[in-house]
Amino acid sequence: MRFKFTSEISAYRKNGYYCRDLIKDELKVFSMATYLDRDFSQPRKQGGSCPLAYSLKELDGLKLTDIQRGNFWEHTAEKMSAIIELNHYHKLPKPDFIIPIPSSKEVVLDFIDCIYWALCVKEDEPILSIFKKTSEIKSVPVNERNGIKNIAFDIDDVYFDSVKRAFNGKNVWICDDLVASGTTMINAYHLLKSLGVKTVTGFSLFGRNIK
Repeated sequence: MRFKFTSEISAYRKNGYYCRDLIKDELKVFSMATYLDRDFSQPRKQGGSCPLAYSLKELDGLKLTDIQRGNFWEHTAEKMSAIIELNHYHKLPKPDFIIPIPSSKEVVLDFIDCIYWALCVKEDEPILSIFKKTSEIKSVPVNERNGIKNIAFDIDDVYFDSVKRAFNGKNVWICDDLVASGTTMINAYHLLKSLGVKTVTGFSLFGRNIK
């Protein structure tokens, strides 16, 4: 089923990005758009609380047209450019590595392509994946996810020391499609810090609006 997402994509373009501290003074996450918590007193709607995210992943019977998808990624690249242009305010360290959070879909990889474009980095820059999902937390209520370890390194033991040397003292950006509780981002932060990275900054397409 194709929803008429033209108005949603237009709103996505007009609304500014959202910055949230997951760990004060240590881990900021920039989300290109926000979504509200689901009202559990009402029946679940198609696409849950973020149908645009579902449509990007072609889940729950939702799908964007090619034109809508192209417009979405164009607006995403524009938002990332705006964040980078305000670097004097955000004080974002230039990334040495951009790492995706594992996902069953390629949406995060498309997001990283937009980031590379905004950074004026060549499109064929390799995307480095070092994490794997160890458990799924989507079915766990947001307020009960604290402390759950749901990702781990996906690095062969024989290469681990080399990876640690490569990341030591470096600035890393981590990217996800959707941030709700922030549990996965926080877990990724601590794993990266164990490699000796200097800074970690998070980015997501959609972030839960914390009132």
